[in-house]
Amino acid sequence: MQLVVIGNGIAALSAIERIRQSDQDCKITLFSQEPYHTYNRLKLSKNITEYYQVDDILVKPESWYQEKNVECYLDTPIVHVDFSKQQVLTVEGEVFPYTHLLLANGASNNIPPIEGIDLERVFALRTYHDAQEIRVVANNFKQILIIGGGLLGLELAWEFYKKDKQVSIVELFPHLLPRQLDEDSACYLEELIIKQGVDLYLCQQIASLIGEHKLAGFTLKNDSQVYPTEVALYSTGIRPNIELYKGSALAINRGVIVNQHMQTNLPNVYAAGDISEYNGRIYGLWSVARTQGQVAADNILGRTTSFVEEAVMANIQVFDQHIISIGTVNGEAMVTAFERTNDLQAIKKLFFSNEQIQGAVLINAPKEALLIKKAINNQVLIPRDLLDSYSSIIEYLQSYLVS
Repeated sequence: MQLVVIGNGIAALSAIERIRQSDQDCKITLFSQEPYHTYNRLKLSKNITEYYQVDDILVKPESWYQEKNVECYLDTPIVHVDFSKQQVLTVEGEVFPYTHLLLANGASNNIPPIEGIDLERVFALRTYHDAQEIRVVANNFKQILIIGGGLLGLELAWEFYKKDKQVSIVELFPHLLPRQLDEDSACYLEELIIKQGVDLYLCQQIASLIGEHKLAGFTLKNDSQVYPTEVALYSTGIRPNIELYKGSALAINRGVIVNQHMQTNLPNVYAAGDISEYNGRIYGLWSVARTQGQVAADNILGRTTSFVEEAVMANIQVFDQHIISIGTVNGEAMVTAFERTNDLQAIKKLFFSNEQIQGAVLINAPKEALLIKKAINNQVLIPRDLLDSYSSIIEYLQSYLVS
């Protein structure tokens, strides 16, 4: 077998690691657009104000690839894939054949259609290079604008707030973390953030970014006022890197379409991670990309394995709050079980539909998170007489799932 891997994120690495556990001899060739081995992207936002070397966040050291006999071409983009001839072409004109191909070249930041988005001091965070560029610039200025109040946007806002920056957040939806929090939980978080001096603009859109070459301010839609800012970071979703495959026989939509085995419509061609689209969904999550890489590897090896969709769990610590969101928390016709500690510091919420837990929000209460996620994935039915008591439900789950 000659396996070619396009991309060098966690999906690619987890696939290679899985294959080498069973097959130490097959030829594996990896191509990466970045000049680094796989690094932990989750640490980019948490260290955005500090200097560090990429070696500090590598998932595996360079020696690992040598030990596992993986031929790595870093800083070497693939410019063409000939699926009929089963070969790839590098930017330097070299041709590499394959018997099996794994597409794992990830996604890029979605660029919002905002006037002035190309001004200097306007950034998006995706790579180690982005992080270092942002750090150098942002540390020299006071006013920071965050466009997008999702997970990454809030993490960035928190890191800059801790450095005494004047932070503003603009969010299109009526509340922060619109995918992770119900309205009441979001209101709790928003009130706390506002009290700490952060400017929130909810249910708002940036009309334009203002400045002559360099960012100096922004305007909101239906608002003529110019708000001053010096640095802006946008976090408005991702778009899979499918440009390389357009016009080919490969089935693509928003991403590369795969089945439950991470197989594309072409023989011996697989896709995993942020580039892949499964059941119409692009996850954009590190944990899912890792699992999909492992599933792809199993099927490349001839072991039929399926990707099983599970409840997504988001875990974030911002503004001195530990927030965990699991599953679906904003569906229609949902009932909730709610508990709040006497000191008002912890919030625990479960969301139900037809006696099954669909989701949960836990603020400063992480203890039962994995238990709840397991209950959602196993579609555990909760007795009706327990549905209004969070503590009784947890006791029931501990007994039911442990036994």
